[in-house]
Amino acid sequence: MDAVARRFNMDRTEVRRKNFISPDEFPYEQISGMRADSGNYAGALNIALEKIGYADFQKQQQERANKDGISV
Repeated sequence: MDAVARRFNMDRTEVRRKNFISPDEFPYEQISGMRADSGNYAGALNIALEKIGYADFQKQQQERANKDGISV
């Protein structure tokens, strides 16, 4: 997902959001034949991003990359 985000100059979380199964699509039969019965992937991602302080994380990551001369 991160490679796709870099390729299309998108935020890595947006790429993930675009590929989530939305709650109204459940139950969802996957190409493998497996069935996903439920999930709120966007909600779980939002909670995780809030817990890690994603906005600050991105800023810190960019500052470190700039210091080390690396492109993020």
